[in-house]
Amino acid sequence: MMMHWVGHGGGRRWLLAVALAGACGGDDAGMVSSGSEGTGSTGTTGTSETDSTSGPGSSSSSSSSTSTSESSTVADSSSSSEGTGATSSTDGSGSSSGGSSSGGSTSGGGMLADISGDHLLAVAAQIDPNHPLQYLATVVQTPDGDGALLDLSLQQLTLDVGSTTSPREPIGAPIVIDDVPVAADGSFSFAIAGLDIPGEANPITGSDLTLSNLEFDGQIVDADNWCGDLTGMVIAPLMLDLSGSTFAGSRVDGDLPLAFPSSC
Repeated sequence: MMMHWVGHGGGRRWLLAVALAGACGGDDAGMVSSGSEGTGSTGTTGTSETDSTSGPGSSSSSSSSTSTSESSTVADSSSSSEGTGATSSTDGSGSSSGGSSSGGSTSGGGMLADISGDHLLAVAAQIDPNHPLQYLATVVQTPDGDGALLDLSLQQLTLDVGSTTSPREPIGAPIVIDDVPVAADGSFSFAIAGLDIPGEANPITGSDLTLSNLEFDGQIVDADNWCGDLTGMVIAPLMLDLSGSTFAGSRVDGDLPLAFPSSC
């Protein structure tokens, strides 16, 4: 499993992009960029599903990357907003299996990479994968046998409608998920039972959303990248199945990047 990512210089932070639209695309699929006009839907009705075919992308630790994927190029808007916080109910679940964890590479054997630090998490909704929800994810990884345990703190970020980079200010209390087991091969999963997303953090319609039964199934790719598939439901203001959605996390060094991954 590989993923696209972009980082900037500075301290150790991560950007996790969760793509709630089709699972993994072509070589550059899943990359989100602010360099061109987005073409995603901004409607408020979403009972129809979009079939997106993204595939495994390339993985890299370089400090910048641009997307050539048509489905992942998005526009930036410059207006700012503020709003109320989000609430969530969480529980960690998933595969466990032991090993010592430390920096390095994962996937396919060898030392389990340590993803401790700050990341950008993007969640791209099925009705508009070009405008993912975004979180600043702080990860603490602790060795546990042949695998590890992850403690996650996900801080929602504000986004103007149609934007992927502005204003990206924290909103509400962080979502905390503790003791997520990671297998020796780097695979993990966790659940969020319920999640309220304020309109200020919804770049698709700007409306408040209520999500339920979210299941994240992921893979640590290397010390700088992790990604996976997401399922669940939007239950308000409409009913929408999120099956086939994806997410990606990439380490953030300094400022949040203008281009970042949203799938493996």
